[in-house]
Amino acid sequence: MKARNMIPLLILLFLSTASPWGKEVVSLGDDLFETREAKITSPMTSGEKVIINSAMGLSGKLNVISEEAEQASFVYKKILKTSDPSEAMDYADVIEITLEATPEGLKLLLQAPNPAPWGGSANSGRVEGDLYLPSDCHIEIDAAYFDLKIDGPFRSVRNKSSFGRLDIRKITQEVNLATSSREIVAKDISGDIALTTGNGEIKIENLVSRTRPADIINENANIYVSDASGSVNIKNSYGKIRLDNFHLKGADSRITGSYGPIRLEISDIANTALTISNQNEDIQVTLPDAVSAKFLLKVGLRGKINVEGLKARPTTVKSDRLEFITGAGESEIAVDIEGNGNISLKGIPAKER
Repeated sequence: MKARNMIPLLILLFLSTASPWGKEVVSLGDDLFETREAKITSPMTSGEKVIINSAMGLSGKLNVISEEAEQASFVYKKILKTSDPSEAMDYADVIEITLEATPEGLKLLLQAPNPAPWGGSANSGRVEGDLYLPSDCHIEIDAAYFDLKIDGPFRSVRNKSSFGRLDIRKITQEVNLATSSREIVAKDISGDIALTTGNGEIKIENLVSRTRPADIINENANIYVSDASGSVNIKNSYGKIRLDNFHLKGADSRITGSYGPIRLEISDIANTALTISNQNEDIQVTLPDAVSAKFLLKVGLRGKINVEGLKARPTTVKSDRLEFITGAGESEIAVDIEGNGNISLKGIPAKER
């Protein structure tokens, strides 16, 4: 009798332990699994440094969000790609997430073995999470395969070169970002600024540079900047360059392109210099008709120069070169095209802007 009673007990015990992954990971279909949401915290105050570091074998998405709190918290899930639920649990077990205070600053570590167990296959291990931080932190990131969205106010954001999409907002002192083949979106950024990518667009809204020009570098994709103040150093090839509502002041600015049109809308320019150069594409500039500047415009042999809406006093007029002065000539604007391409310069009355 006792032996017969043991059989259902053994069956129940087996059912409760044979599939532990069922309680730890959930199938999302399409050979994807995710863990339950987890949360870790650490004490922290405004203005401290935060270091985010990921193993090379990990990828994912990180949202970094400012909030009024005396701590940092990370809420996350692990996303596992495999057709085998048992293997998904194994993947989850080897991904370790820690958040701790160190003498260098608060560290968020996203760790996995090297090589990762999913390496060399179509499988993967990912982390997706929200990191909540006090305002005005300094953020340093080394997470090559993560898409990042950072919404401040934070004082600075720096990352090592990555392959993820970058979306950065409300940074007040320094922005230094580099990625490859992915888009960079930035809004409400000021201070020392350096943005670099290739094969992905750069879109910036409300940029303020201070002591030095903002460096914006791209290749094989477009650069769009709206509502900028200060100075810039922009380089691009095989992509458009467009700046709207640009207030030039401070250090000299330079815009360099090739095989892509340049369009620039200057709202005002005060006692500074601007150099625009392009190869085999047009340059179009609009600016206030009351601008006070010295102009030097040059094109290739088959290029044309068109100037309208400015009270210009010519000093040099040639088929491929035009120099003139408006107002007291307080600023300097040089526009140059090599190869094929035309220059269009138009003064706009204040009431039309």
